[in-house]
Amino acid sequence: MARPQIRNLVRTEEGRKHLVWLSSTYCKHGHPYLVHFNCYEKEHPGGVIRENIGFLDIEATNLKADFGIVICYCIKPARRDRIIQRCVQPSELKKSLDREVLIHLIQKLQYFDRIITHYGSRFDLPFIRSRALNLGLDFPIYKSLWQTDTWRIARQKLCISSNRLGNIARLLGVKEQKTPITSEHWLGALMGKRGSLKYILDHCQKDVLILEEVYNRISQFTPKSKTSI
Repeated sequence: MARPQIRNLVRTEEGRKHLVWLSSTYCKHGHPYLVHFNCYEKEHPGGVIRENIGFLDIEATNLKADFGIVICYCIKPARRDRIIQRCVQPSELKKSLDREVLIHLIQKLQYFDRIITHYGSRFDLPFIRSRALNLGLDFPIYKSLWQTDTWRIARQKLCISSNRLGNIARLLGVKEQKTPITSEHWLGALMGKRGSLKYILDHCQKDVLILEEVYNRISQFTPKSKTSI
């Protein structure tokens, strides 16, 4: 981007926001649009800015953050093939529990304008926030990041026997299906068994792939909200 164009951008509040967006939103190659400006021009013809959306899922050892930790997380950027992820390492379980996973996750959340979850407004996001507070980490503040919960959309707009992600996926004919996690996997993960950790991470990866397809199918029935994480 030429210097005169940058100078024109910083003269207005809207322009400054645009510049911040270009520097903090990443292209398909994993670089800020300000660095890979050709990607921005190809992906945003006419200069139209689309929200940078990420599909988030975590796997935790307990439903409550004061009794459990985050084993792994996955964020699937919308319209991208890659998945951003981090799984706890066996050595970390002994000395810092899920601290490194949370540091990595909170850093990556800052790449996005909106996070999509399923039941995340009641579980994933409060769990992450609670673990961050416990570990003395900075969680994104109010209105710094928007959220959409497909569980809420399903509850309001569908009439089915269960609003679980797997059930919605079956209703919609989503090809990717959820995999079960048994007590053996959870106990193995807590013991630092790599096979169990790998299985749970694979389960998490499948969840975000399913979540993206479900969101794309049902989000058209509700307006995009300005609900903060």
